[in-house]
Amino acid sequence: MNLKADNGFSLIEMLVATAILALTAVALLDGQAGSLRVTHQLQDKTLAAIVADNRTALALGSAALPVPGNRSGEEDQLGSRYMWREQVRLMPENDILVIDIAVLDAEGGHTLVKRTAYRRAE
Repeated sequence: MNLKADNGFSLIEMLVATAILALTAVALLDGQAGSLRVTHQLQDKTLAAIVADNRTALALGSAALPVPGNRSGEEDQLGSRYMWREQVRLMPENDILVIDIAVLDAEGGHTLVKRTAYRRAE
């Protein structure tokens, strides 16, 4: 009796191939999820930087000098809300105003961007 070998894959070979494919798919999906998280963080920091730049431009570009003290507020950028804190202080030895600006997430718990600007106190 002549038994002819079948040229197909065995069940074990199919299970191993399926396991390798599943592990590869999981690794790719995990990488994609990480990429989405980083993209969201970068978007948040970019929009917060725009808020900080806006506050800096207002402090440096207005005709009136900023009054020393602390201020805070909120600003929307592309549908996202950010809190900002601004501290203006006078350096008496130089007659220079120091303007510190911090932009926080909507809950106010995490600082996303900080800026420091200087202006003559004339």
